[in-house]
Amino acid sequence: MGFFLGLLAFLSILLFTDLEPGKPQVTATLAVAAIMAIWWVTECIPLAVTALLPLVLFPMLGVLDGKEVSTQYMNHIIFVYLGGFMMALAMEKWNLHKRIALRLLVLTGVSPARILLGFMLASAFLSMWISNTATTMMMIPIVLSIVVSLEESLGKGPWSATPPACFSRSPTAPPSGACPPWWAPPQTWSCPACSTCSTPDPRKSASPSG
Repeated sequence: MGFFLGLLAFLSILLFTDLEPGKPQVTATLAVAAIMAIWWVTECIPLAVTALLPLVLFPMLGVLDGKEVSTQYMNHIIFVYLGGFMMALAMEKWNLHKRIALRLLVLTGVSPARILLGFMLASAFLSMWISNTATTMMMIPIVLSIVVSLEESLGKGPWSATPPACFSRSPTAPPSGACPPWWAPPQTWSCPACSTCSTPDPRKSASPSG
């Protein structure tokens, strides 16, 4: 249903709408945006295919030439994310995250406050030299490894009930890196690991102590 609805919206805008007389590129851009929005929301086709529509439709409709469009798909921001994911996958493949996690436990102990401090110092140092996104991707498997190690050796404890490790990353690494003024994508408070490490969202689970 979404597939045909997107095609209908695309053709309707393209054939029966003229947003700015003399500039059909404006109407064509809206038509492409409409079909992409509908296909993206309904997921009638894979999202990757939907994302590639401008690469075909923009040159065909005269909005932009193929070289300009394809350049946007190779933006340096995309490579920042790809680099972060690749570094994290390489760490997990060779169990480097487990080695770093165990070394961090040896140096800081098992106190939640000390573990938090260790992660904050490690992520702050790494963000001086690599992008914040890559640092985040590197720290997440280390966080999970530490939580699993603690639960296996000591059982459920304060490290499972408090949100130190997973949420120390974002405020620790500054938005532009601590040392060189390299740009990095913005940080968020979301933690994809919380569903597996049983760490609650501090914004939801915060309660007055006492």
